[in-house]
Amino acid sequence: MNKTQGIIQKERFLYLNANKEGTFLKTCRDIYMIGIKNNDHRFSDLPAYKKYGAFNLYSTDYNDGICEKFGITEGEANKFCKRAVSILKDLSSTHNDDERNDKCVYFQHWFSDQVRRNFSNNDKYFSNYELSNNLFDAINYFNYNNMTDKKYRCYASRNAESVKAEKDLHDYFRNVDFINCKGKSYEACKVFYNYVNYINDLYKKRQENNLCCYLANGQVEPECSHYFSCDQKYNPKNVLAELERQMDLIIKGHSNQITVDERVNAYNTEVGYPNRSISGLSVFKQFKPQDFYTLNESLLRSRRLHNGLILTGMIGVFLGLILYIRVSKITQ
Repeated sequence: MNKTQGIIQKERFLYLNANKEGTFLKTCRDIYMIGIKNNDHRFSDLPAYKKYGAFNLYSTDYNDGICEKFGITEGEANKFCKRAVSILKDLSSTHNDDERNDKCVYFQHWFSDQVRRNFSNNDKYFSNYELSNNLFDAINYFNYNNMTDKKYRCYASRNAESVKAEKDLHDYFRNVDFINCKGKSYEACKVFYNYVNYINDLYKKRQENNLCCYLANGQVEPECSHYFSCDQKYNPKNVLAELERQMDLIIKGHSNQITVDERVNAYNTEVGYPNRSISGLSVFKQFKPQDFYTLNESLLRSRRLHNGLILTGMIGVFLGLILYIRVSKITQ
């Protein structure tokens, strides 16, 4: 049995024995990430991960003292801060609006996710953690002091509750045209299937709870425009159905009948910005960067909800205590 088959069997076992839906969804995510960590070519060539990979290779030699100004002086945090500032500096020299906005969206997801994973307080509410706050303050300072034209500014979200889900959905829509079974074994295709299955749950929650596709014209809500698409072609439910069809062809020995849109190969080239004539593909659709106002409003709403739940709980405990005291007096 090879490694992939072992992973698939483990996934099936956990699925059959899971007591909660979340267990299976986490398993799907874990299986997908195994491919990423093992530098599996099926994932390393996907558009989103190519872009993040390029960010991770940016120079850390840039030194204008901003990181040190905010107390970020040691180890990986200092390197990460300098890398982020280098990317922002590069963005400021990108004068094509579409290209710059596209890179900014990538940066926003990359930066917040890196802070969440590497420089947060146990991956929870990293806006309350000093080091992560310093990192956000450093890039905000760079934006304010080095970008006189607001259109060149590129901020990042401090909302720890939303960062991971929004990045995962954004990456899915970037990668979806490359998610197919062409030239793959059944087991390899199953890994993609598990990934889309994980995304499907996030998609439904954002569509229903955040009303990302509530507009009558079918357009995505502005607050979701940095990570979501309402195009039904890319609804994970439909992608899952297509993957099932392709896996069935593989089982029947007809994998040669699997066809995909070869235009997506154009996205893998680094020559210029994608041609507008092929903008119908999801990888060429334009996500919109979050501006500073939207980012802060989102964070404030999240904190209001969190604080509201705490306050409601405290009131409930207080009222329950009063009721208990009264009942105790009556029964004495």
